[in-house]
Amino acid sequence: MKPLSSTHRARALAAGPALVVLLGSLLVPGSASGADIGPPPTPLDWAAYERRGDALRRELLRRGRRDTRNIALDELVSALPEASSSQPDAPAIEAVDGDSETAWRGTPGEGPWTYTLPFRRVVHLGLLRAHFGEDAARGVPGEYRWEYQPPVAGRCETWGLWDLVPGGRHHDRDGNEFLYGPRDVHAQRQVLFADVDACAVRLVMTVLSGNDVPVLRELKVLESAPSVLRSATIVDETPGPPALAPSSSAGTLDSAYETWWSGAAGAGPWALTIRLPTKTMVDRLWLLLGEDATTVPNPGGPGRRFSGAYLPTSYSVSTSADEDPAHLVAIPEAEAPRAGASSLPVRRRLVQFAPRPVKLLRIVVRAATDRAGVVGTAGAAPVVRELGLYAADDVRPVVTEPLFLSVNANPAELTRNLKGGEATADGLFAREVHHRMRRIVVGFDRDSRWPAEGKRPRDASVGRYLEAIEGDDPTLARPLLAAMSPPPLVILSGSLDWEYDDESEPYPYKLGHFRWDVASKATDEDRGMGLLRDVVRAREAPFMGFCGGAQILALLAEGGDDFDRVLARNGNAQIRGLVTQKNPYERAWWSDPPTTDAARPVFHYDPHDPVFDFGGRSPKRGRTRAMPSSHGDMIRASALGGRLPGLRMIAHSDFCASWVDPRGPEPTFADPNDPSRRCVRVPQAFRSIDTEGYPIVGFQFHPEQRDLPRLAPGDPPEARADSLQVVANTLDLAIEAWLRLYWPWA
Repeated sequence: MKPLSSTHRARALAAGPALVVLLGSLLVPGSASGADIGPPPTPLDWAAYERRGDALRRELLRRGRRDTRNIALDELVSALPEASSSQPDAPAIEAVDGDSETAWRGTPGEGPWTYTLPFRRVVHLGLLRAHFGEDAARGVPGEYRWEYQPPVAGRCETWGLWDLVPGGRHHDRDGNEFLYGPRDVHAQRQVLFADVDACAVRLVMTVLSGNDVPVLRELKVLESAPSVLRSATIVDETPGPPALAPSSSAGTLDSAYETWWSGAAGAGPWALTIRLPTKTMVDRLWLLLGEDATTVPNPGGPGRRFSGAYLPTSYSVSTSADEDPAHLVAIPEAEAPRAGASSLPVRRRLVQFAPRPVKLLRIVVRAATDRAGVVGTAGAAPVVRELGLYAADDVRPVVTEPLFLSVNANPAELTRNLKGGEATADGLFAREVHHRMRRIVVGFDRDSRWPAEGKRPRDASVGRYLEAIEGDDPTLARPLLAAMSPPPLVILSGSLDWEYDDESEPYPYKLGHFRWDVASKATDEDRGMGLLRDVVRAREAPFMGFCGGAQILALLAEGGDDFDRVLARNGNAQIRGLVTQKNPYERAWWSDPPTTDAARPVFHYDPHDPVFDFGGRSPKRGRTRAMPSSHGDMIRASALGGRLPGLRMIAHSDFCASWVDPRGPEPTFADPNDPSRRCVRVPQAFRSIDTEGYPIVGFQFHPEQRDLPRLAPGDPPEARADSLQVVANTLDLAIEAWLRLYWPWA
């Protein structure tokens, strides 16, 4: 949009003080300011300007040491957006007005469509968040790319060329619908983590379903601090053939995950020395270490311990204000993290320390693991993927890709007897997370550690986003999660066939099944998941649980070990004894025949809750039959808000059958369709309501599983994306929590 004329500025001032600062910033150096230029803004524009200003003020109320405002709202940073085409009642500004009820809409038949947000200065992009679509089946591009306009000699030029943001190409049209879900529905909330200097960012949308036009409800941009090591020089002080090739010491400074430095096997201690071009006052250090995460056999028992391939386990970092190595002084906070006498397998660390002047930086690795994750072998060597150092006077946060930590929430004593053992079970659960997240997080496809198709070879992007750990691994505890930057999104898998009990032992009446005291600590003989209890209760990391994983989250949040206070059988009986009949199961599975579609459970949900915000239609839907579900036990509805005061039920179904016990722990009511049967309420989803901590979200169903291949009677076409949408919305809650609790201090 062209600069506003004096007449139009006067109208803006009359519209209210909310616009004064924003419209004053429209007059950039060199712009015309005295003559009337261009058509006057419409009332629609003025309303969007006001919403944008109000949204920015709300952003600025989020106080912290770092600047975490959405710069797309800030006219001092972002100029007015432009689009290749716009419908008259949906201009480009409505995607940056802080209101997801308004949107930019492209014009039919004029694709490919572009949406551009120019910046008034060089911006270091950290995170791009897009909220698309009328709903999951209309207006969400199935293929698009993020582009940026790099500065020229450190300045923004109007004639600048466009480059692809690394990893910014999104292709959600994969033909394998069994693995990845329907091609005609998509996640409405999608994100990209970036690390580039930009004068503008552009979204180029090339493929949409049917005759749709693109709909962008909201674009959010988080600016991040760039590393001052980008122009530094680095020297490998321990030459020799790298254990992991190709290796380049410069690869640790280029902000690219796919490049790294590797030391020679068995040649420790290993050292890198970095020289900055000028002495700089710094206060933050970023370390991304190891090839990827892995697990090693648990000594003396079942299960596997979390570790890392080529992971430094003992190291130190020191700095000097000049180039004299004799003046190097250690950063105590940068010592390798430990829990007691053991090192912690942490790949992602942001180390914060008192500001100090730095001209020389040296990292010395004293011990590392080998390719299998074992410490102290002849093949041991360190891999350093990224090093970052950040200026103390830079008010922007250090924005890095978060970790998605897939937890096999089953007893290792059980999974070791399955085909392939514990490691195979860990991988299967991680692959389910991968096939969901690849449709939500742009670039997730590059992580080749746990791809959904299972046969993709490992490549340079291995372990970028997703790592797997076992629920009864003693490593899975507060020290590990607290040492990771930011705290990972911890995802608890569904359960296999085991029974909740107060003692862990093989089930005496059915071979291959198990009783598990899941509330016990992993360090105890019963090997449960109780080490996570304090983390969950204090909301120290975001958690998402599926089915049995959701039940475990509820138990940990309650804090006790009396399962009957929190859980019950679907038939409204005590959760004791192994389920051997199919009758108590509530089921809607992707492998079921079409004849069962009408019998799927009906999920009633709060359409205004952020987890179930499926977008734009009015009145909003409040029910669905599109969620994969298979469970014989449930969380008690009375526990949510009762023994679990911090958790709220946001979706439910009613389980009605002749075997529902009216004398059980939960209240029942008559089946309106058959008075001879009783019904009990099944909580299908819950979430934490404590905004002081990270979100805890549990699903009694399986949104991580394969999508149901057909619609149930009464469900609209977009319902096939419901399970994908709730995962995307939960991730969005985690991002909002990182913006509240982590990035303001990072």
